Amino acid sequence: MLNDVSIFASIDHPDVKKVLSESNVDYFIAAGEPEKRRDLQKSVGEMREKPPTNAVHRNAFISTYASIGFGNLINAGVVLNANVSLGDSNFLHSAVSVEPDAAIGSFCTINSGVRIGSNTEIQDEVFIGTGAVIYPGVKIGKAAIIGAGSVVLRSVPAGKTVFGNPAMEAK
Repeated sequence: MLNDVSIFASIDHPDVKKVLSESNVDYFIAAGEPEKRRDLQKSVGEMREKPPTNAVHRNAFISTYASIGFGNLINAGVVLNANVSLGDSNFLHSAVSVEPDAAIGSFCTINSGVRIGSNTEIQDEVFIGTGAVIYPGVKIGKAAIIGAGSVVLRSVPAGKTVFGNPAMEAK
């Protein structure tokens, strides 16, 4: 227990089914790797017959015109402006700013201090390091990695790693 919340390190823990069988229980998946989050979300979702809840810090700002999926962790100082679309099971660490009309897929990790420009598309399973800046109109492909402090001026293909200012592909 942590602050009157049950915490389990494994889906196989004997108390998981007991706790999840209670009708008033919401759940949240906090695994680091996208594959593990996806598997846990599927397993627990089947047990509970409902998606995970969002965990939103009281000092985050989400525009009434933004749309967010399920199971997102949205920390203090996050700003999601108008017409932002946020998929499922993303981790947005503190002080992330997402400008209008940006779309973020599912199972992404966006670290502290990241700035995402307007009309940007970030596909599923993307990792963005601390303090990175994604310029407006850029597309980040599935499972791409953006290094900490990088300034991304151009689109990044799926599965590629970029870093630096301006961001360049790792070789």
